[in-house]
Amino acid sequence: MKTNIYLAGLPRGGTTLVSSILGQHPMIEQMGESMYSGVIEPNNVICSCGENPCAIWIKIYNEISKNPEIYEINRAYGAIDRLREPDKIPHKFTIQCSKDNVCHAELSRLITRACNGLDLLVRIFKKVMGDFLFVDNTKEIMFSEELIKRENWKVFLITRDPRGMAWSSRKSGIRKNVSRSVFSKIPVYLDFVKRAVELKKNSNVYHLKYEHLCNDAIGSMKEICNFLNITYREEMIKFKKNKGHTLMGNRMRHDDNEVIKNDLSWKKYLTKQELNLINNNSELVKFYNMLGYSLS
Repeated sequence: MKTNIYLAGLPRGGTTLVSSILGQHPMIEQMGESMYSGVIEPNNVICSCGENPCAIWIKIYNEISKNPEIYEINRAYGAIDRLREPDKIPHKFTIQCSKDNVCHAELSRLITRACNGLDLLVRIFKKVMGDFLFVDNTKEIMFSEELIKRENWKVFLITRDPRGMAWSSRKSGIRKNVSRSVFSKIPVYLDFVKRAVELKKNSNVYHLKYEHLCNDAIGSMKEICNFLNITYREEMIKFKKNKGHTLMGNRMRHDDNEVIKNDLSWKKYLTKQELNLINNNSELVKFYNMLGYSLS
């Protein structure tokens, strides 16, 4: 059985970059962020391939409509997002996930159903695009905790210095005219890093630090290919040649910039108060230290 790949991480944490690099391998195709599958019409969005509508996505969308279980991905993702950030202000460019209110007791069952839907979605991609290893960039670490129990999934745990994510998130909020305060992200980072420390203990989980990828992209991808039991290909680093077929996600999907560089501008632009929110949080510092980060 060929393995599917799930990228677990946080927004602004590097998962789109990893997905794009993986998608250059002849055995791998990108699925994008599966929580949007079926809930947006391909006619309304420019695909990363540049087409509107995308013929590939028209076929996928028509197949999804026959499998209502797939919509549970959107519902579960939306429920988790609201539980984690109840005061989060959405921006107008994002097509929102389901607004169902789900209690914690129901959440576990909902995640299981969502992962069943994800299995179905992979089958549709295989039917439409061929027998590839498919990469899902949904990011939600709670999904990965369920998927890792299944034989047909491997998880890439993508981590990034929370200060880099905090600045990137705030910068994105400024661009979209919505609030993305560092204070609101601290509970999100803490929940993630606690789960990440446990998740990386699993043998079917590969932990990739965003900073390591930026500093040694070729070495990182050779290690990843070895983990997947496939041969590294030099063209993987030219990660904009094949932009795949993804409907939503980071705007980098559409540009031609192939520079892999760690953005350290947080050192200049995060205020002292914002840095203290992270650096002085002893619990956050402790768990990120367990993943190889020194927040000081």
